[in-house]
Amino acid sequence: MDEEFHYRQFKYYNQNYFDKWEPKLTTPPGLYLIQRLIATVLPADLSVMRAFNSLFFSNVFIVYVLKIYDLIEVCPNNISRALNLALTPTIYFFNFLDYTDSASVCLIAVMFYYNLTKS
Repeated sequence: MDEEFHYRQFKYYNQNYFDKWEPKLTTPPGLYLIQRLIATVLPADLSVMRAFNSLFFSNVFIVYVLKIYDLIEVCPNNISRALNLALTPTIYFFNFLDYTDSASVCLIAVMFYYNLTKS
């Protein structure tokens, strides 16, 4: 995958090189800015960035997906429905890499939740 490009772009941002851009990347710089904030507290290591990306995934599954399903329809199998969504291969397998999919899915789930609750 292209984790090496994402991590290299993060390192540019972490070193205040905001004018450098990896030509193979097509994503907006939101994740790199968030990672830069994290790097002020934690080491700017690839394993830390991967762990942070996994936190996005757990946030989607535990908080927002269950809340969204409960808002739409209270059902006893909402946990299995949330697991079914969270373990979709295109979502699940990229959660353990420094990759932008987890952050974007988390943001979409958050916005959908706030839209449902009219917040």
